[in-house]
Amino acid sequence: MWINLTKYVQMWYNIGNNILLGDTKMDTLLDVGEFQLEFNNILQTNFPINKIKQSSGLIKHIKSKHPNCLQYIPNISTIISSPDYIGMNPSHPDSFELIKNLGDNVLLAIKLDSSNNYYFVASLYEITNQKLKHNLSNGRFKVI
Repeated sequence: MWINLTKYVQMWYNIGNNILLGDTKMDTLLDVGEFQLEFNNILQTNFPINKIKQSSGLIKHIKSKHPNCLQYIPNISTIISSPDYIGMNPSHPDSFELIKNLGDNVLLAIKLDSSNNYYFVASLYEITNQKLKHNLSNGRFKVI
């Protein structure tokens, strides 16, 4: 799904302003995909099949921590629907990582919100080819 980055950021800016102004009718979460059964098969896990959501706070996080990755925000749904690699961070057992080569290797970190029964995009950042190869060789990442 390709959308204009400026319009996408503006949409979240407007949602954020409405929330700050007390508009409780505004939904702060955007559906960006769904956990695929294939992910469990590859990771040998038993995660629930739930929607994956993105909050308006993700853009703030990316701007602050990974500003060079703002260009990849419109590709989140594509990364979820057709990743090249999948992995798990051993420090975060209720999470998984999807990696897609978009010219650079882009990692999408996704966590489970078990109390609300959905996944959320926690972060998005680039990883080097060297890190990708290392994590493939040690088994942290797997080819999809």
